[in-house]
Amino acid sequence: MKIASIDIGTNTILLLIAEFIDSKLEIIEDYHKIARLGEGLDKSGYISESAISRALKILEFYSERIEFHNIKTIEIVATSAMRDANNSFEVKRSLESIIKSNINIIEGKEEAKYSFIGSIEDDKLNTVIDIGGGSTEIITGKSNEIYNITSLQTGAVRLSERNNLFYPFSDEAQTNADDELNKIYDEVKGFQFGEIIAVAGTPNTLGQINLGLKEYSREKLHNYRMSSSALDNVIEVIKNNPKEFLVEEYGVHSNRADIILGGALVLQKLLQISKKQSFTISANGLRFGVAKAYYMKKVIG
Repeated sequence: MKIASIDIGTNTILLLIAEFIDSKLEIIEDYHKIARLGEGLDKSGYISESAISRALKILEFYSERIEFHNIKTIEIVATSAMRDANNSFEVKRSLESIIKSNINIIEGKEEAKYSFIGSIEDDKLNTVIDIGGGSTEIITGKSNEIYNITSLQTGAVRLSERNNLFYPFSDEAQTNADDELNKIYDEVKGFQFGEIIAVAGTPNTLGQINLGLKEYSREKLHNYRMSSSALDNVIEVIKNNPKEFLVEEYGVHSNRADIILGGALVLQKLLQISKKQSFTISANGLRFGVAKAYYMKKVIG
């Protein structure tokens, strides 16, 4: 069975085209593109026309890829930006007119469950952190059993815009961001933490910088284990250099380079609270979980 799964996030829009062969998901195509739907949303309450235009162009391309592969099963979810925007209904209708499929705007805990399903690959106690642009989901569990789950109102875009975490980075901005994270993370301090699995563009980009890669490589980043000290070092690189340096030296997307510090601080704070010395990067996450959940429900039953 072939399936297309789309994750419409606050910063990125991702497409997975895959096929289930003997119950195993095999990737056919996997795309990551940045629309920055959440740009200015926290302040204005609305998704801007320029952000909608960027999203429409991405979905036009995705629609072509889905049609090329003759995919009939299409599952689309939208997360934080679409949950929060006052014009989410209008934006949803516009995006659906291009992709020709229903977009399901999901709540934070449902998003968290999909991220967990899509990211875990063993039966150990794991804690999955999915760092989005506007929200961060944290889930602890084993296999299909979830012990703790939450969706925090912070992410790479939201934290950066609220605290002016843009180069050159001021001490005041970083202190304010740390104070905000301490308050937001209060509810997870009693979690039972397992091995940390970090999902989405932020950890993959941090791993890319740490490995000195010039471009994204799923082969090198998926299941790459990174120490907390390595993360601290990468954060120093980000703090001490403008976005242009990150783009040129490490191939970081220009629309991610300016908010990567915000996302990195969200991850760093979880490691501090959980007292973990390392984390594993996953290139899978939400879109994989959506595809797997559909297969388990419709095919396995």
